[in-house]
Amino acid sequence: MSSGEHQLGRKVAVGTIWSIAGRFIVKSLGFISILILARILAPDDFGVIAATMIMVGLLEILFNFSFDINIIQKKEVTSTTLNSAWTCKLLSGLALTLLLFFGSHAIALYFADPRLVQVVQAIALLPLLKSAKNIGFVLYRKELDLKSEFKLDAYAKAVSFVVTVSLALWMQSYWALLLGIYSNVLAKLVLSFWMHPYRPWFCLREARELFSFSKWLLLRNVTVYFNTNAPALMIGRLSTPEQLGFYSISYEVSNLPTTELLYPLSRAAYPGYVKLNEKPAELSRFFLRMSRLIVLVVAPVSFGLAAVSEQLVAVLLGSQWMSAAPLLGLLAIYGFVRAGSQNVESIFVALGRPRLCFFIMFVLTLGYIPCLYLAFQFAGLQGIAYVMIANAIVYSVVSYSFLAHLLQFKLTSVLHVYALPLGAAILMFFGVRVLGDYTAAFVEPLWLLLLLKVMIGAFIYLAILLLQHVVAPAGSLFSEAWSLVRQLKKR
Repeated sequence: MSSGEHQLGRKVAVGTIWSIAGRFIVKSLGFISILILARILAPDDFGVIAATMIMVGLLEILFNFSFDINIIQKKEVTSTTLNSAWTCKLLSGLALTLLLFFGSHAIALYFADPRLVQVVQAIALLPLLKSAKNIGFVLYRKELDLKSEFKLDAYAKAVSFVVTVSLALWMQSYWALLLGIYSNVLAKLVLSFWMHPYRPWFCLREARELFSFSKWLLLRNVTVYFNTNAPALMIGRLSTPEQLGFYSISYEVSNLPTTELLYPLSRAAYPGYVKLNEKPAELSRFFLRMSRLIVLVVAPVSFGLAAVSEQLVAVLLGSQWMSAAPLLGLLAIYGFVRAGSQNVESIFVALGRPRLCFFIMFVLTLGYIPCLYLAFQFAGLQGIAYVMIANAIVYSVVSYSFLAHLLQFKLTSVLHVYALPLGAAILMFFGVRVLGDYTAAFVEPLWLLLLLKVMIGAFIYLAILLLQHVVAPAGSLFSEAWSLVRQLKKR
């Protein structure tokens, strides 16, 4: 490993620690909030907000040109670049706010729920507030200094947690969820200007250059959004708000650990990929190393959630959500498969190949949506989950194949990345199911059974990794983790 790659690895590791810490605090508060709200509000309430946010997210994607990524890509960033990006984001946010407000009736008609007219109009100001956030914060991320982002996210989430839970206890309505979302966005807006000295101003001098780079990112974002949210859009159209509520909570809980472990890793790694995009040999080694770390962490969490889904729903969400347990387990597996492909997407963008990512996703989506429809008609929510898993597997295989060709590494290297963690996670899954079910007749209450299953799973997974370390210590996953610890110490 070269000294430059070694130093970059240390910066990415430190950035990852801060990013993980921030996401851990933010999502821990979010998860606690979900647990509290699930016992206060009905599935129908979550369905109303889920339908609203799906459409908000769709329209946001249509107006999201990923200017932040453009700034990270540029070697030299001036105040003109920052001001142009901030102004373009602000204009896009304004256009989206107007579109949401005047399109609220059409959205309510699509979901056949008249309540959405008021809800969408009430939330229409959200995109404009989001776009006004201080663009200077992107510079922290560009230099892998994620400590300030950690503070911003943590403070804002603490504010929204208090607001959301307090209002839910008082209002007993989905309006509490909406107001909680607003409190988070407003807190981030205010804090971004308080915590960073940069003061953006209106400017459009580099707008054409920014849009020229971002057009493929926009197309890629749209296809990724449709691919990710097509199930919810279909359930919202073909079924009831209650069923959409079951899906949205299952997706949130099952993918929460994996996405929130993956997000900080990918966020910290992306600037590193950009810095090495002209050194394919170093980039491929760095990518495979990050992939190995992602799979090592995500595999046991995903398969562990699938193994304890019934006890998890019963203990944490309550009896009114038990119908979501099988779906939650399947979506946890989907979260694992999706984790690897997201890392590939980051490196495609870092290499300046967003159009490749777009074309792969676009072609797959053409066949994905009809399959979702047929699966829902024949097997309901679980049928949709099976199609999601299959689609994620195909996308991962195709993406890894293209990336191996670009960076000139063998696909067997990817199999080496996945083999041990995935095998250990699968054995852990069956071990938890067999041993956990055997002890279920002797263990009460349910929370104790859940804890016991988690301990059994952790023991099995770690035991397999330890065995590999004893047999082949030089190339073991424990050695990889210890290498990262040493890098942090040297820093």
